[in-house]
Amino acid sequence: MEKNNIKARLIELAPIIVMGIALIIFKIPHLSLPHYWDEAWPFAAAIQHLYDHGVSMLPDAIPSNVSRGHPLLFHFLTASWMKVFGSGLVAKHTFPLLLSIILLFSIYFLAKSVINKNAAYVVVLIFGLQQMFLVQSSMLLLEVMLTLWGVLTVYGYINHKKWLYFFAGSALLLTKESGIVLIIAIAGWHMISQLFSDYKAMTSKSFWIKLVLYISPVFIAAVYFTVQRIQLGWFFFPKHIGFMSFEWADIMLKLNTIKRIILLDAGRWSLSILFVLGLGYLLIQKSKIKDRLYQLNLSWMSNKQAHFFGLSLVFLLGFTAFSSLNFLSTRYLMIMLPFFIVLTFLLFTTIVKNKLSLYLVGGILSIIMLIPTPKNKSNADVYFGFEDAIEVHQRVRDYCEQNIEADAEIYTHFLINMALSKPYVGYFDEGEKRFTNISWNFGKTTDYCIFSNMERDKAFNLIKKENDLKLLKRFEKNNAWTNIYKVVEYKRNSDGK
Repeated sequence: MEKNNIKARLIELAPIIVMGIALIIFKIPHLSLPHYWDEAWPFAAAIQHLYDHGVSMLPDAIPSNVSRGHPLLFHFLTASWMKVFGSGLVAKHTFPLLLSIILLFSIYFLAKSVINKNAAYVVVLIFGLQQMFLVQSSMLLLEVMLTLWGVLTVYGYINHKKWLYFFAGSALLLTKESGIVLIIAIAGWHMISQLFSDYKAMTSKSFWIKLVLYISPVFIAAVYFTVQRIQLGWFFFPKHIGFMSFEWADIMLKLNTIKRIILLDAGRWSLSILFVLGLGYLLIQKSKIKDRLYQLNLSWMSNKQAHFFGLSLVFLLGFTAFSSLNFLSTRYLMIMLPFFIVLTFLLFTTIVKNKLSLYLVGGILSIIMLIPTPKNKSNADVYFGFEDAIEVHQRVRDYCEQNIEADAEIYTHFLINMALSKPYVGYFDEGEKRFTNISWNFGKTTDYCIFSNMERDKAFNLIKKENDLKLLKRFEKNNAWTNIYKVVEYKRNSDGK
């Protein structure tokens, strides 16, 4: 009987296993790529520090200017992985790839528990084809792990698995501070749902016991941040707090950016259309408000579906609001995608219940996700063009290795600085030539300038205009390019002096 159960489970999971294998095959060329953007610094630098100086989760285990004040669970686990499997690029990148495969399985089980297994297959396929996920799935960045814990936290909540909820929720907060939005959303939805179903029960003992359970991961995080306060003198990294803005213009700009990223970019406009169709059908055909507001009728949904529906809306709106107040990067929004996709197919399956139609729609969406667009070729770390940028940087590194003296003063930007001077980034090995005189300022002693379109420093154009520079070499691939200049005659710096 047990063998039959195992066989049946393997047959059920076969599509997800195939997707996981496909992801591994697709990512094999990426495993040996050097670190890029924020992966290069601060995350790979922080993890390397732990690896070199002792694996620990204590806040002071990494200098705060490198850790950037983030909780250290991801750093701790990655450095521990490196202690076992080595510190090479392939070994390092294999760990987030493993997390990515576990994430696909976690999304399947969440979607299956909320909708059904057929819809879950489509949900995993659509998520797995997101460029943001495909690019980030082997990078030493927090978002894949954060998304994994977020999915497991909601799965534990929806399926009343208390220990899973507590463990995943605690890990969520020990991965990145923004995870608090999901915990607040769950606690908030617990109160909202009770208000709409039976507000009198909000005074009951069971209501408050559950509320304490839902906020319990905060207690674990509070211990960590209290230790951080004792060791480093602050609860949250001061520079990150300084990035927050409550200016209306900034908020509106970020809201528009979030709308574009989640609802339009990388083929997600097709998901948005599906979501609007499902939501429109729900509002017109299904929802009925009875004589009292707190008796909103969602009886066409199961209790589990209704809770996921409400929780997802609260979380997506809450994370949007949170992101509009803080420093915003595209990858920060990855945690929103599984819930948006599951919610979309939950709504869609209220209209179409036929399995063949579901797969057909999933196939059409998959094709749309794979259609190349100009945005797909961006060199940012959430689009496929990142490979072009790394290749250009490698060619720049090779040229400098052969043609520029190691102690020459080079004025360049962050990415080239990493490629020329930091062995752990992966462009060269520890014993190879390292450039030791790289400056952030252009001046009288500058020998070479290296400019690229990956970081558009406004000073570059002024420097080229005001000084006598000789173009030595240009490297380019698709949208990525870098120019190497020899300073023939210095006249003035970027400040006009």
